[in-house]
Parts: sequence; C-alpha cells; structure tokens
Amino acid sequence: MNLLLEIPDRIAETLPASSAERQSAMRFALACGLFAMGEADSGSAAELAGMSRLGFLEAYGKHGLQRPYHVEDLTDDIAFARHR
Repeated sequence: MNLLLEIPDRIAETLPASSAERQSAMRFALACGLFAMGEADSGSAAELAGMSRLGFLEAYGKHGLQRPYHVEDLTDDIAFARHR
C-alpha cells in the first residue's frame, strides 16, 4: 500500500535535505508514533521504519522515548522467567 502525506512546509524544512533521508525520518517517526500508541508491535514498527527490531528499539530509546509496557507484557515476562 502506498500513502501520500502532505507535510506542511514549516515541518518539512526541519527534515533532512535529501529525499531518501526525509523518507527514512518520516517512516521512523510514523513507526514510533504507532508503537507508542500500541497500534503496532515493535516488529511491525521496525518493518515500517526499515530497520531490524533491535535497531528500531535502540533508536527509539536514543530519542528519549519510553517503551510502551502494559500489564500483559509484565504477565508474559513473568511467565517466561518462571519457565527458564
């Protein structure tokens, strides 16, 4: 699926100069937003950003963003730890 987004000039001016870098920055920003809202898991967000899952999570953290962590995540982590 292809989507066309209209970005206001004042925002576009803050993005990297090259088209490829702008596209990469916008894909990463969209992936971060969807991940933060719980609309995408880290694997899907990484795919959207064109990165590995680990690379996405590292970049996400380097931008000072808090990883979403829900009760279900805690439950899964506890269950995993108990079976080790």
